[in-house]
Amino acid sequence: MERFDIVVTINVIEHIYSPLEFLISLKQRLRSNGRIVLATPDFGSFWPKILGDKWPSFKIPEHVVFYNTKTLKVLLEKAGFKNFREVPFRHFFPLGLIASKFGINIHGRLGHIPVAIPKTMIALSAQK
Repeated sequence: MERFDIVVTINVIEHIYSPLEFLISLKQRLRSNGRIVLATPDFGSFWPKILGDKWPSFKIPEHVVFYNTKTLKVLLEKAGFKNFREVPFRHFFPLGLIASKFGINIHGRLGHIPVAIPKTMIALSAQK
């Protein structure tokens, strides 16, 4: 089996029905001091509280689990990871999508402009 120094999953873990087994399988693919980096929507941020079901990452049934920093760390610990670090991660949404959540329609090229929204994602690194 090929081993890696790092495994990166961005917008993946929230789609996995058996996340613990998934992380254990990834851990087995890492070299002895390898790291995993996970980025997932932050259900613990203020956005889901403000927007409710209009939160852009509230996608049921596509997203099967929602995480905050604490629950993601607990999951990683259960999978045997350690030495956690937060990783800066900027998440962009099309302006048209953001506006649509507030009932505003933006058409054409303007709607495709990417806008970085703070506090939308958790990104953690952990060591094997």
